[in-house]
Amino acid sequence: MAKPAGHKTGVQTSSKHLSSCYFHSRSPALPVAALCVCTLLLSSCAGKKDEQVEHWQNAKPAVMSTLDDIRQEQARMRIQLEKLEERIDRNLQMIAVQRAQIAALSNILDRSRRPKASEDKKTGVQTPVSKTVKDTTQSPEPPADSEAIKDAYTAAYLSLKSLHFDEATKAFRAFLKHYPNSAYSDQAWFWLGESLYNQKKWKEALQAYHIVAADYPHSVKHAAALLKVALLYRHEGKIDEAKALLERLLREHPGTDSAANAKALLLKLEKDLSEKPDS
Repeated sequence: MAKPAGHKTGVQTSSKHLSSCYFHSRSPALPVAALCVCTLLLSSCAGKKDEQVEHWQNAKPAVMSTLDDIRQEQARMRIQLEKLEERIDRNLQMIAVQRAQIAALSNILDRSRRPKASEDKKTGVQTPVSKTVKDTTQSPEPPADSEAIKDAYTAAYLSLKSLHFDEATKAFRAFLKHYPNSAYSDQAWFWLGESLYNQKKWKEALQAYHIVAADYPHSVKHAAALLKVALLYRHEGKIDEAKALLERLLREHPGTDSAANAKALLLKLEKDLSEKPDS
């Protein structure tokens, strides 16, 4: 009996149909599985990121506080360093002053011994140390050495510039006692006034400035001395006297820095006079 036509074909068709159904039924499962895996990974990453963000939010206050502490400590260390640098500068200035003073005193001592040593060599007799030595001081002293004068003045001036006002006061007074008529006397009187002024010893400072203003009209410190005297007169309430001195300063020293300061002070004095109650 002959097989019906198309029987083989039907089998093949049925086989292809089954194969097609198989692949159609499996192919959607692969992307779904991959999608699930990706979703799980992303969820895991997102979860870790959320945990990190939460951890940072919790730790942020402590971290910021630590940073603030570090900044404050750096600021404190910077201030301490600046103070140490200032202290070192002051110590260096003090050392320079002391060296200058030692050198000046050594020079003065050496020069004071030279005339005596030369006299002893001429006579061949050593001068005995006794109470009679004091009587020899009544004789005229030899002219002071210019280098010794300069050294003594420099030592006193360095004390003032190092802000050792009490030490500078003593040094300038000693200088003026030993060298009252030297080429530096006018400036020594002025700087003595400055040393006293910075110690708020107004009356003593006024006396020192007044000596420069009255006795040294050609001094380089004359204009500054007039200005200082006027300032102290104003401090004492002597407005008219201060005004007269400032006007004198403007006449005798026009165009100087002291004159410019005098003009400004005159304006203040005018204001003081306007506010002064009528007697």
